[in-house]
Amino acid sequence: MPQWTRGALAIGCVAAVSWTYTHVLPVTNSTIVALTLLLIVLVVGATSTLWAAVVTSVAAMAAFNFFFLPPVGTLAIADPENWFGLASARRSNGETRWRACST
Repeated sequence: MPQWTRGALAIGCVAAVSWTYTHVLPVTNSTIVALTLLLIVLVVGATSTLWAAVVTSVAAMAAFNFFFLPPVGTLAIADPENWFGLASARRSNGETRWRACST
C-alpha cells in the first residue's frame, strides 16, 4: 500500500473516532477519547511507516485538542490540568514515532 494511502487511512480513522465521539456517542470524559486516539496512533506506528505515524500523531493531537479539551472549538487550552494530558499524549505519540523509526 502506498505511503499516502496509509496516511489518508489513518487520518480517516482519527476523523471517524472524533465524529463518533462528538455526534453518535457524546463522551464527557476526555480520557476515553485520548486512549482511543492513542490506540489508533500505536497501531499505525507499529504497522506502518514513520511518515504515516507522524501524520496520525499530529492529526490525533489536533483533533483531541480541538474537539474535546475546553474551550471546545479552538486550539487553546484553558485548564492547566489539560496541559498535562496533552503533554502525556504528545510524549506517547513521540515514543510511537521512535519505535516506528527503529524498525
